[in-house]
Amino acid sequence: MKSFLEKDRPWRRDHEAIEMRQLYSRKKWVMPYAFLLVFFCIGLGVFTKYRISLVLGVLVLLAVTTKRYAAVTGRGFEQFSNMYILSNHRVTPWEEIDTVTYEKLEDHPETTMLYFTRGDVTMRAMFPTSERKRIVRLAEKYRPDVKVYNGAEFKEKIREKYGKNRSTKK
Repeated sequence: MKSFLEKDRPWRRDHEAIEMRQLYSRKKWVMPYAFLLVFFCIGLGVFTKYRISLVLGVLVLLAVTTKRYAAVTGRGFEQFSNMYILSNHRVTPWEEIDTVTYEKLEDHPETTMLYFTRGDVTMRAMFPTSERKRIVRLAEKYRPDVKVYNGAEFKEKIREKYGKNRSTKK
């Protein structure tokens, strides 16, 4: 059920869109301490003369509760952040994307990390492993000269090339 504060994602009418909510793994203690910090700052702002901590507490609360989504659509790579009060939508068109690199996560085999590179800026997003080939086909459809790399193979080449030299240096 969608709350009245949640906004629609911009790509909901795009039939080619492949989306996933972006969840970042945190240690178990991070979220309870973040909420503890929020309540401490808000309480400090209400009950003392340091009103600026009230603003800090609200900003930390917004940061902790923000929902982030990423999608690959016909327009390109899109990122959407729903902060309940504000929302942010960023689109990187296919014309600007140079490379797409994919890498399977060892901890979560059902999730693949995709890196979209535009010049010297790389954007990272997680997608279901079952959708990886469809995402690569979509990238090649809209940008035929896009370079697609397997991150695991690249890491293995780097380990072979530099691994021996690194262990001998002290």
